[in-house]
Amino acid sequence: MIYSSIRPGRSSGDPTVTDLRMLQYEPNGIIYYKLNFYDELRELPGRSKKVQSISSFPNLYTSETKIPLEKWYDLQFLKGMMPSNTHSFYDNIPCENESRKMLKRQ
Repeated sequence: MIYSSIRPGRSSGDPTVTDLRMLQYEPNGIIYYKLNFYDELRELPGRSKKVQSISSFPNLYTSETKIPLEKWYDLQFLKGMMPSNTHSFYDNIPCENESRKMLKRQ
């Protein structure tokens, strides 16, 4: 459930967000609020919207992204301060074939 606002009132004179003293979020998507600490919890008014569940996300990239060559060299330098069992991970990070600085100079 998605609420467009957590304001407990709608018109002028009704409570505003700054009047809230407590919010309680339930796993089922319902939000309860208190205006005073000693009040009973009340359900937040307003129409909630159903959220469409996403079963799978599309791939963001079509191929593996490569880091700049300079960054790869920096990671190779930092390997000296890391445990040796992590070195193969940093060796296998894909990087660009040419330096970006050198390409800008040309």
